[in-house]
Amino acid sequence: MDVSVAVSQASRTWRSVLAEINGQLGSRYRWQRRLSGGEQGGAHQVSDGGRLAVLKWQPAGSKAQRLLQAFPAVAYAADGGWPVARWLVGGPLADGGAFMLQEYIDGTPIASLHAQGARAVIAANARQSGLAFSDAADDSCQLEAVLSGDCAWKSQVTDFTAAGASLVQHGDAVAAWAGSAPIPVSDVVHGDYSSSNILLDADGSTATFVDCETVGRGSRVRDLADLYRQDFVYPDACSTGLALLRAAASVIEGPQVFAKCAVAVTYNNLAWWVEHKTPAEFDQACNRLHRLFDDLRYGPS
Repeated sequence: MDVSVAVSQASRTWRSVLAEINGQLGSRYRWQRRLSGGEQGGAHQVSDGGRLAVLKWQPAGSKAQRLLQAFPAVAYAADGGWPVARWLVGGPLADGGAFMLQEYIDGTPIASLHAQGARAVIAANARQSGLAFSDAADDSCQLEAVLSGDCAWKSQVTDFTAAGASLVQHGDAVAAWAGSAPIPVSDVVHGDYSSSNILLDADGSTATFVDCETVGRGSRVRDLADLYRQDFVYPDACSTGLALLRAAASVIEGPQVFAKCAVAVTYNNLAWWVEHKTPAEFDQACNRLHRLFDDLRYGPS
């Protein structure tokens, strides 16, 4: 992270950000609590006269710009029926950062990919079809760049440890097997189908997505592939919905596109691990992900 960005982030508190937002909007939002999760940036529950919202902000830099650019894409997809927490208002901050107030969703993050939860995710994912916003970032182009090596993420994984280099060699073989079938760009893409970003309602039958700062246009298969990948990093004996997830993703665009997406999002995620995890944690994840790559090419073991 750039030093100036780090200083800006450290110097700002929810108090100063909320005071500035209230000044801009003429609102009376009050801070209530910090919410868990938030790999894309911290999230805070706030209230304005009993109405709950989620506040997120980013310091000056690329993430602030991405937050501002994401707003119309999220609004477009929500208007089209995507079950996502609506973004209520957003804008720039005086220091060059940006903020967003999001609808508060009362739900439970997916803790285990059981069959009912998988069906809820698949149904919600289907509603991403055809909702690509024309000015949103081209996620499919980025995935292709990751696979080809034109994006730095693959080389970061290769260069970090020997385990990373071994996994990339394996993943490249899977991508070569998958061939050159293009990844479509017609859907809205969440870009971070972490289990903490998927909330289930009280009976577990309906899924709503939150934390959509990485929204783009591409193929909804990549989102399903990302959630599928996660189960190999954090193995869960109760993942009865894993086969459902794979079957749904393979039907949408075929097993080859699913495999390409899964390899690319694996490199993407591990590049994040390079910056945020220890080499030992990184190696453990790489060792587990070989099973994912075998699964993609040869089927579940």
